[in-house]
Amino acid sequence: MTENSRKLPSDIERAVRRIVEARARRARALSLRRAGLTLQKIGDELGVTRQRALQMVIQAQREEGGL
Repeated sequence: MTENSRKLPSDIERAVRRIVEARARRARALSLRRAGLTLQKIGDELGVTRQRALQMVIQAQREEGGL
């Protein structure tokens, strides 16, 4: 077994973890938007710009089939 193949599972686990965490952040952004928060407040809460908050909300809506 090569050194690269030993690293592969942890690389895959790390990638999957990042995907899951990103999806959870997008879902949180959508939840905050539905609770009436402005995009600026969502951005402040999540540590992103207002524009990025909008992108996250839109993507979360698409993921759940709402757009």
